[in-house]
Amino acid sequence: MTAIGNKDIIDQAKVKPLIYWFLGLTIVFSMPFQWLLINMGMAYLYIFAFMWAPGLAALVACRIMGVDLSILGFKWGKGKWILMCYLIPLGYFLVIYGITWVGGYGEFFNAKVMTKVGDQLGLNGWSNTEVALLAIPLAAIVSLPQQLASALGEEIGWRGLLAPQLMRLMSFPKASFLSGLIWFAWHIPIIVWGSYMIQERPETWQIGYFAIMLIGMSFPMMYYRLKSGSLWTGAIFHASHNLFLLFVFLRLTQDTHQTKY
Repeated sequence: MTAIGNKDIIDQAKVKPLIYWFLGLTIVFSMPFQWLLINMGMAYLYIFAFMWAPGLAALVACRIMGVDLSILGFKWGKGKWILMCYLIPLGYFLVIYGITWVGGYGEFFNAKVMTKVGDQLGLNGWSNTEVALLAIPLAAIVSLPQQLASALGEEIGWRGLLAPQLMRLMSFPKASFLSGLIWFAWHIPIIVWGSYMIQERPETWQIGYFAIMLIGMSFPMMYYRLKSGSLWTGAIFHASHNLFLLFVFLRLTQDTHQTKY
C-alpha cells in the first residue's frame, strides 16, 4: 500500500485545521437539505444536493486553508482498482442475498416488480424472466453514471479529503473506523427524524446494522483510496453499492415477514 496519507503533501500543521474546517462546513452545508429531507420528504433533488454537501465542504475547506485541490485525488488511477471497487459490492450482495434467499428470509425473484419493470420498458409480451435478463444487466451499466453523479459529491469529502488526512494522524484501522463512524453520524438526522430507512421510523437494530455497514465499507474504500491515490475508487465503490442494492437485489427479492431483518 502506498503511503499517500502519510506523505507531506501538505504541511502537517494544516492537517487538523483542514479536517476541522471540512467537518464544520459539512454540517453547515448539510443542514438545509437535512431539513428538507426530514420535513418535505426524500425527493431526489434534495437527496442529490445533500450528497454534494461533503464535496462542496472539501473544496471550500481547501480554499480557506490554501491547499491545492490535487490532494483530493481527482486523477483516475489504475483501471484494476476501479474495477475492483465496482465488483466488491456485487460480491458481498451476492453473499448477503444468497443467504437471504436460501435461508428463506426472502424469496428469490419478485414477479410483481419484474412485471412493473417490463411495463416501464415497453416489453409487452415478455416473460418476467426475459425482462429480468435484459433489465438487470442494463441497470448495472446504464444506472452507474446516475449513481456516480451523486456518490461523487460525498466521496470528494469522505475519501478525497477526510480519509487520507486521517491517515496523517493515526493508523489505517483507526482512520478507517473513524471515517466510517463520521460518515454514519452524518446520516443520523435523516434516519432518526426522516424516512431514509425502509420504515418510517427505523428500529434500533436497523440503525445499528447501518452503522456496521458504513464502517465496514470504509475499510476497503480507505484501502483502495490509498492504493490508487484516487478518490474515484471511493466514488465507484459507493455508486456500485447503491446501484446493486437499489436496482438489482432489492428488486429481485420478494419481501416476507423476515426480509427486513
